[in-house]
Amino acid sequence: HIPAREALDPLYKVNRVKVYPMLAGEHKATEGRMVVGQEDAVASFVSFILSKARGDRSGKSLGVPGPAGTGKTE
Repeated sequence: HIPAREALDPLYKVNRVKVYPMLAGEHKATEGRMVVGQEDAVASFVSFILSKARGDRSGKSLGVPGPAGTGKTE
C-alpha cells in the first residue's frame, strides 16, 4: 500500500488535492507515466475503488473525460 499525500492543486495552486503515487508517476511500476490535470476524475476513481474494496456493490466508475490527445496521461 502506498499512501496518498496532500499537495496544492498543480494547476492553480489554490486548493489542496490528494496525490496518489500510482497515478502521479511516483511509483517505479508506472515508468513515470501519470494522469495529468484530472484531479476530480482521479478522486472519483479512487473513491469507487475504495468503496468496492469495502464491499459496496452499488455505484458507477467514472472514466477520465476527454478525447484522445487532450493530456489525460503523460
